[in-house]
Amino acid sequence: MNIYNLADLLTKAAQDTKRTEAYNELTYMLEKEPELEAVKALCKIDASPLYMALPFQGLADWLLRHSKSVGSEGALNDLQRYLNSEHIPYLLVAAIGGVRADQQVCLSQDVDIMPYAEFQSSSPARTYLTGRYEKFREPEQPQAVVIKRCAFRRKDMSFGTHPRFERDFFRDVEDAQLCMTLVGPSAPVLLGNWIEMENWIPNMSGLGANLTEPYDVGGFSQVLSHYDWNKVSPIYQKWITLPEKERKHLRIALRRLNSALRKNPSKEEALTDWAIDLGIALESIFVPDKMPGELTFTFYLRAARFFGLDEATRRSTAKVFKALYKLRSSAVHSGSVPTEIKEEKWSTEALLRHGSKLAAQAIERMIMEGKPDWEKLIYS
Repeated sequence: MNIYNLADLLTKAAQDTKRTEAYNELTYMLEKEPELEAVKALCKIDASPLYMALPFQGLADWLLRHSKSVGSEGALNDLQRYLNSEHIPYLLVAAIGGVRADQQVCLSQDVDIMPYAEFQSSSPARTYLTGRYEKFREPEQPQAVVIKRCAFRRKDMSFGTHPRFERDFFRDVEDAQLCMTLVGPSAPVLLGNWIEMENWIPNMSGLGANLTEPYDVGGFSQVLSHYDWNKVSPIYQKWITLPEKERKHLRIALRRLNSALRKNPSKEEALTDWAIDLGIALESIFVPDKMPGELTFTFYLRAARFFGLDEATRRSTAKVFKALYKLRSSAVHSGSVPTEIKEEKWSTEALLRHGSKLAAQAIERMIMEGKPDWEKLIYS
């Protein structure tokens, strides 16, 4: 029996609101259908956490839901399309708060940034996320998404078989969110990830989502940042060519810089946290290796040579980095920082903002140009 002969039965089952005789007959016929022998329980592939073996009730439920929008024959046509497909398309989605996107921006061949409001989604994850954050301030609401277009080889599994999930499944979209930090610099906040499947795909295994509660994201910047995200494209395109060892190291600086930029400067403890996060970011950039001698001297000497093209610039840069190191030390050892750097007549907030911009510039240069040869840089 061809599965298209199930159309009448599916129509009757759709009218069987109590799910009794017609529904049970539909489930039975699906299980006995030869063309569905290979999918004894509809599931998904090695690359996706969405594949979970389910009994034929799951397939019947999906057909009934899907037939409401495309009709019985349309639902069965889509099932046939699935059975005939070797590769299944899907999207990896990262919802972003703290920054606004006004238009779609291509970061690479398969990764884009786009406005959250313009992203068409049928996932329950999108509905949940929107409702969860709608009562919060604008900077704390989802305003952008990073999407990656993917495809996996369809794999049909027997019921009771459990998939092995790939580690760091959302790594590429999360890395794009981190790279956005360097523009401004800004503080894009990852609110959640999910997998978006096209409607014709029999996805019955839940949200496929990792959503963060508002009070668990690590804070938000006070102002909704809005920049030209086209500037992220060359950074991200270079980023994906770096060896994973280099990216792993740079993620430390990016995450700490992003965290630092979320602090509310009106709160004293926030300045302390900012000094610590920024200090870790800068130290991971300029002193990633274990050098003999005084760490402080190595720290500001490398920074001065990295940024300074002439003696005057090097001296002023060294002064800034000495002050930043003192702030970080004060924050760590005393639990507070002064509101100003009296000897230089700098406000602590202004110094931290300037240091954050220098950190973003340094990380971007290291992505685009590679890790400096510190010995050559210092003695040249």
